[in-house]
Amino acid sequence: MRFDRDYQDSLLPKLCDEQFMLRCGTLLRPDAFVPELAELVAEVCQRFDSNREVLSRPQLKQLAANYGIKLPQNINAPYAFDEAELTRFAKHSEIRLALAEAHVANEAGDFDAAIDRVVHARDKFPAAPTGTIEDVLTSTGQISVRREDPCPTGLNHLDSVLGGGPAAGDLGVLLAPTSGGKTSMLVHLGATALHDGRTVFHITLEVPAAEVVRKYRAKITGLTRSTDKQWDALRAKLASKGGKLMVQEYPPGAVSMLQMEKNIPKDVGLIIIDYGDYVKPSYSTGKKYEDLGKAFEEMKRAAMSRHIPIWTASQINRGGYEKGVADLEDVAGSIEKCFIADQVLSLNPNSTGASVLHVAKNRHGERGHQIKLKVDYGICDFLEAGKK
Repeated sequence: MRFDRDYQDSLLPKLCDEQFMLRCGTLLRPDAFVPELAELVAEVCQRFDSNREVLSRPQLKQLAANYGIKLPQNINAPYAFDEAELTRFAKHSEIRLALAEAHVANEAGDFDAAIDRVVHARDKFPAAPTGTIEDVLTSTGQISVRREDPCPTGLNHLDSVLGGGPAAGDLGVLLAPTSGGKTSMLVHLGATALHDGRTVFHITLEVPAAEVVRKYRAKITGLTRSTDKQWDALRAKLASKGGKLMVQEYPPGAVSMLQMEKNIPKDVGLIIIDYGDYVKPSYSTGKKYEDLGKAFEEMKRAAMSRHIPIWTASQINRGGYEKGVADLEDVAGSIEKCFIADQVLSLNPNSTGASVLHVAKNRHGERGHQIKLKVDYGICDFLEAGKK
């Protein structure tokens, strides 16, 4: 099948059809089109993504004229579309671009980048299902309706709200201002998972690995300065429960989730990424807003493919810091980060050294809860002091 300019021209009138955009809009990547059409498609998709605005046919004609594009004569005629065919077009375009970019990376000697680009192109489209999928209504087997293996947070009220904590496949995002306790809270969550007998893989893209290990040591011993004897006894106790802790350091903005996953063992029970704003997407769009969202999408994909929870953190903007308790709209850079997350918590420190933990999003239950915390940053300790 040919996906040339004539084929792409034939898709333009369909941009006015709401059902077409709802079912196929995500497949219409502007860079899949020839350069003469790419900007027009990008503007139409941006309007649809922002507020579900679908252009009328006269509006599309005017917009096309602004870009110097002449639409097909039959724009007002009824038409049908084939979602499978459009998926083939999207795959064809994505793989063609990926192979071209992989060739450039390969010639430059950046073999990992070449492989990552092709893998990313493959992973953007769900694989065809294999095997038999049972009908839930007629199946005689036991199909669980419970979220699998929730990971406790060490905060009883929060665990109650979250249904035991983030579960397999969940992406949890912690929002906080600069120096607001993101790393300390992530260490608290990691240490809680260790006590639960899990293997924790802690990725740090800002704080040196040695400092992260020092924080875990303080959290686990309860002492800002512990002797080797005290530390050895407690880490041996955690190890006897099955807990393992691995800390990996990367420079900020240097690696993607795909690259980091190469160093993560299969038996990991929790991944912590400190912090998500410093993870680069495996393939950059050239737009920071979209790249931030893409990086968080890839973290969510890793959580689902590995069937484990992932905790990460992100910065809040100035407005969120000034109003006292930050919500979803106060995330810095790109709210796309919150759209893909399953749980979003904002950590809001105050002048007394305490903090308020706000449940800004909870895909599996109630949101809006605010939990007062007593905080000891020296040992990364967070204790519930009450709730609102």
